[in-house]
Amino acid sequence: MEKRKQEKKMRKFFLIGLLFIFLSCSPKISTNPIEKDCEYLRTVLTEASIDFNQAVDAGLDIDDFINDVKNRYIKFAEKDCKTKYEKPDENGIYNTAFAVAITYALQNSLKRENTHMTIKGKNEYIAKSYVNRVYLSDIFFEKIDDAFYVQNKFNSDIAKGMKYTGNVENIVKEYNNGDYVYRYIIFSEKISLNTAEINLDNKIIEIPVRRDELNPRNGKDLWYEKKGNKLYIIARTFKPHLENNIENYEKTRDEICEKINNFSTVIFDFRDNNGGYAANFIPILATMLFGNIDFYNDERCRKLEADLEVGEIVLTTETIKNSYLLDGQMPSINYFEDKKERYKTFTQEGERIEIDNPAFNGKIFIIMNTFTTSAAEKSIAFLKYYFKDKVFLIGEKSAGMLDFGGSFSYLLPDSKIRIQLCHIDNTGNKILSKENGWRGDTEGFYPDYWIFSENEDYIDDFIKLHSK
Repeated sequence: MEKRKQEKKMRKFFLIGLLFIFLSCSPKISTNPIEKDCEYLRTVLTEASIDFNQAVDAGLDIDDFINDVKNRYIKFAEKDCKTKYEKPDENGIYNTAFAVAITYALQNSLKRENTHMTIKGKNEYIAKSYVNRVYLSDIFFEKIDDAFYVQNKFNSDIAKGMKYTGNVENIVKEYNNGDYVYRYIIFSEKISLNTAEINLDNKIIEIPVRRDELNPRNGKDLWYEKKGNKLYIIARTFKPHLENNIENYEKTRDEICEKINNFSTVIFDFRDNNGGYAANFIPILATMLFGNIDFYNDERCRKLEADLEVGEIVLTTETIKNSYLLDGQMPSINYFEDKKERYKTFTQEGERIEIDNPAFNGKIFIIMNTFTTSAAEKSIAFLKYYFKDKVFLIGEKSAGMLDFGGSFSYLLPDSKIRIQLCHIDNTGNKILSKENGWRGDTEGFYPDYWIFSENEDYIDDFIKLHSK
């Protein structure tokens, strides 16, 4: 009898505990803690994001958007409370839930596939900003006329001679051990992928795949190496941080400008270059075009900078101007010339610079991977535009995160969520055209010859072979 009473008492305490947990989470999560942040979010999106502004122009109701953020926050915060995933911070805000709510609301409101927009809470959430990564198979083909046939017996389902009947963009030309082979790869935004499908003889067959990542070289933000008649320039970023880094960066860049036209082959290694300001690359480009010049006082350089921006649309708000100043950067020439217009479109003034005989007359190799991003991609576009057939792209595809650029970060005051927003729409820039090799958001530039991480030693071999 005593044992039964004890069990009954324990069940009572258990039920009381469950009731306490239920009561602690059952009240509606209040949006009061995030009201100030939501108002700041409303302001900063309209003052600093060209993508959001274009969506408002197309009919997006900003009040509906803010309400969407709040409703999603309540939903995610209630879930966090019930699962004890996250406790509210000192301001009563469920940080991760708020970051996810903003991300999902943006995904719901902005129709473009990729906004180059980042939401950073305690965990990082990317708002519609993904990159198609590369996954390798071990299935190789030979090309006969315009068709591809399996070159190696792979397993019991895949035999030599089977005809490829899928999307030909998944078969790429790879430099491999002094020869060229055709290999089946796939692209996916998924972080991890172990299997994929291939279409052979009009049959769908599942095959194993593995992630490929052509790793960057370790070193400074910017450095160079001389190897005979070849100059290797390794740029990890176009946005050096800290004053000392900036001084060393500019010093190294000036040294590169002094030497670059003395070499018959130049290799730009942009693997994992996280972007920044293409203006940090333009002095090198101008030197290759005009020779050793006084970059800051030569009128041709001013004209070049203007030409490279033709067709771009930018926001001209005070928020953007202040962001430039706080970041220690100066906006482009005449950027805020006409303050009556919310947008400024860079237009052609006079004739575009035509350069028949650039100072650099050798070959250019650009090594890239799926983390070659933003300003690095724009620098690739510059080189391809002005040097055309002299440029070889090798490695993997670039990230494809340039259609909307010029990003600055903004901090929501209470939640401390950091939002990175772009104020430039590059889609009208002719340098970023299909004719120049740009494939658009998430696609970027594809290499002329693919070289994967397993064959990284072949990079120098390829350059040696093609620089003769």
